Amino acid sequence: MHLVVKTDLKSSPSVVLVIIRLGMGDAAAAYEGEIYGGCSCTLAQADVEKNTNKFFMLRLVKHKKKYRVLSRSGRVGATGSQWKEEANFSSGKRAVARFSSIFNEKTGNDWYDPEKWVPKANKFTFLETVPEEGPFGLLLLNPDSIGGLNFDPREMPLGRLSKNQILLGLKALFAVEMAYQTKASDELKMKAMSLFYTRYPCNVGGNRKKLLLLGRPAVAELREALSLTLRMLWKAIINKSD
Repeated sequence: MHLVVKTDLKSSPSVVLVIIRLGMGDAAAAYEGEIYGGCSCTLAQADVEKNTNKFFMLRLVKHKKKYRVLSRSGRVGATGSQWKEEANFSSGKRAVARFSSIFNEKTGNDWYDPEKWVPKANKFTFLETVPEEGPFGLLLLNPDSIGGLNFDPREMPLGRLSKNQILLGLKALFAVEMAYQTKASDELKMKAMSLFYTRYPCNVGGNRKKLLLLGRPAVAELREALSLTLRMLWKAIINKSD
């Protein structure tokens, strides 16, 4: 199953057209639907010490009178991950209940109470993403200026992150810098770096590639790159509103 999400710019911003293909190639069956009830989320979980760098995507798609709960999971940047159908219903209420149950299980938080969402140990963390369309690109960043990395900070492998989400990643990098400044233990440094990789997922490669515990110079350079990204986003927003 392959799923492509496209925003219909001619209709309400809350309506997202979803194309789902069952099978491969030209013979694949396809239909269009839309995200139902705002039930769509992308989650991440990273641990430098354990070298885990996981994601979990969850969507509730309505097509005609069918409501399908779809999921996709794997390692950030790894290939071969497929969408699968968790369940399908003829009732939107039952489908939302199933969606929220999976979300609660994965995050330890209540889908219906987003103001109280907090990161939980050994659970996935919610990522705030925005539609892919628009001028919010990262193409001006130069990865060659970021020393000591094994990933391209221009990439957003789980979808375009919101300005607020990038800011959370930036705050996590400040915590990593503080850990170096205070000569904290490696355990605290790894915890801080894991939080960054969770808040700002990075494609470091397949399962054999290690999540890096970055040195202080690389952290400072990466922080500057994310600061530039935020400035670019803000400028694009201002220009778009003119």
